[in-house]
Amino acid sequence: MGSPKQLREKVRSDGDHDYFVREYSKYLKTQMKIIEELYQIISAKICCIMCYERLPENCHRSIVAGEIKKFDGNGLVVKHI
Repeated sequence: MGSPKQLREKVRSDGDHDYFVREYSKYLKTQMKIIEELYQIISAKICCIMCYERLPENCHRSIVAGEIKKFDGNGLVVKHI
């Protein structure tokens, strides 16, 4: 579920996280099969989405978690640790 290279490079060069979030969210819309697979795994056991970014607000994992939460529709709880 990593971000496409061009998005990573752009956010590294200009720090435009708003653009990154918008574009990565669009990208995820094309990856709904993987979101569904992740949801199935999460439904079966406790899981952790990890990345090298320290802060969740600067990372794609928050966007992925948000899409999984939307897919769930039953109040899935996402906790950033």
